[in-house]
Amino acid sequence: VVFDSEMFSSFMVMQQQKINTINTVLQKREQQLLEAQTVGQIGSFEWDFKGKQSSFTPEMFKIFEMDSPSDLNTFLDDVHPDDRERVKKALEKAFQDGDYECEYRYCKNKKDKIIFSRGKVQFEDGKAARMIGTVNDITERHKITEKLQESEKLHTQAQALTHIGNWSWVISENKINWSDEMYRIYGLEPQSEEITFERFLSFIEPEYKQKRLDEIQASLQTLKVSEYHFKIKSADGKLKVLRGKGEMVVSENKKPVQMLGTCQDVTREFMLTQELKEREIYLQKLNQSLELTNHELSRTNKELESFNFIASHDLQEPLRKIQIYCNRIIEKGLDQAEGPLREYFIKINQASHRMQKLIEDFLSFSQTFRSAQAVESIDLNQMIDEIKVELSARIEDRNAVIVAMDLPKISAIPFQVKQLLTNLLSNSLKYTTPEVAPRVNISSKIINSSEVTVQGVPNGKKYLEISVADNGIGFEEKYSSKIFELFQRLHSKDTYSGTGIGLALCKKIVENMNGHITAKSQPGKGSVFSIYLPSEIEN
Repeated sequence: VVFDSEMFSSFMVMQQQKINTINTVLQKREQQLLEAQTVGQIGSFEWDFKGKQSSFTPEMFKIFEMDSPSDLNTFLDDVHPDDRERVKKALEKAFQDGDYECEYRYCKNKKDKIIFSRGKVQFEDGKAARMIGTVNDITERHKITEKLQESEKLHTQAQALTHIGNWSWVISENKINWSDEMYRIYGLEPQSEEITFERFLSFIEPEYKQKRLDEIQASLQTLKVSEYHFKIKSADGKLKVLRGKGEMVVSENKKPVQMLGTCQDVTREFMLTQELKEREIYLQKLNQSLELTNHELSRTNKELESFNFIASHDLQEPLRKIQIYCNRIIEKGLDQAEGPLREYFIKINQASHRMQKLIEDFLSFSQTFRSAQAVESIDLNQMIDEIKVELSARIEDRNAVIVAMDLPKISAIPFQVKQLLTNLLSNSLKYTTPEVAPRVNISSKIINSSEVTVQGVPNGKKYLEISVADNGIGFEEKYSSKIFELFQRLHSKDTYSGTGIGLALCKKIVENMNGHITAKSQPGKGSVFSIYLPSEIEN
């Protein structure tokens, strides 16, 4: 009996040791599980619906910001109001089929969280007895997902705005993937059909198809994808010009695996370029025609000048001599002449006077024909635009900016007004320092005669003031009148080119319009030229 008692005691000691070892292992594994839950922000629970044997892990309390278990109603109070019904329906469903799964918003202690919970309901006698499950704080993951979705949305919007689509071609599988914008470019609904290489080729216009195939073949051989252009006829029947860029994905042994890249609809850009080329050709032809016209006009002007010189000198000089000698004969020797001879001299004198008057009238007519033009309605904004085109080379060369502030229409001679504004803008572009980009502001307003800074202006009239202000080198105020005199220059012709006629011509044109022109300036602070025209010419 004693022996059996000792054997039993030894057996119990061994069993206790085994139990202790198992408990130690279980405690270690439980600790590891709790640590894993902390790292993964996952809590687990066993919820006894009878309220007797419920248990919750520490991470569960941490996620829900709770110090102790609470009942269902208290828990629902912290669920977002818009999500409470969803949680209730998920629980009701679980009580029926045993599966619980729900994602909802949870707010406690002014902290907003996104919770994902999943569980299994255990039944006893056909009734739900308890639920075992997990709770996961997916707030950070949800934020990252939202950012990715927003980024994808912005990327999609950017593609739509720029008409750029993405594509990839898995060569071995002959599988092509298009972004939504690629489908739109080709006139298809996004992801409406599977795209194969043959389907892609079917869109390309015949004259571009072989060229595109050769480019693809070259890319497969060189493993480089060059920029390419081609035309397609989209599914909705529109002709489009596309521009693409890409790159080749290769395997470890330098074999082509995948080609991917972008494609942009550049139809509008292409059409504008074509239109620009056509305009350039038209302008070249127009310039050639203008050159011929100018050459012919120059020749005609020279002939007219020669004729004017002959008419004013060579033709009138003999007439003057004839008149002088006729007058002498009539005054001193006519009494000695016979009757018919006297009559002849009188007729010669009369004829010479008529011829001189005819020459003078013809000269007046020719001068009027050369200078006189009809008054027309002029849109000053449009005229400034035309002048900017003519001065475009100088404007671009100096990075100049010319701004016209909503100018009115006036009634005047177009050629003269254009010459006036061209001279003023040319001066603003010319008299500048090299390191400063010229800026010219052109503005207008209606003012009273009392505001016109010119002596002798009639009172009680309205004037249109047109101001041309620049940021050029300027000049001293004492020269503000001198610069409008013929052949007057403030600077050496070696420094700034010119004849000294431009501003004098501006003054003459303004005076012909019954107006006035003034200038204000300071050295290094730019100049302001003000033109005052009677408001009666305003349209």
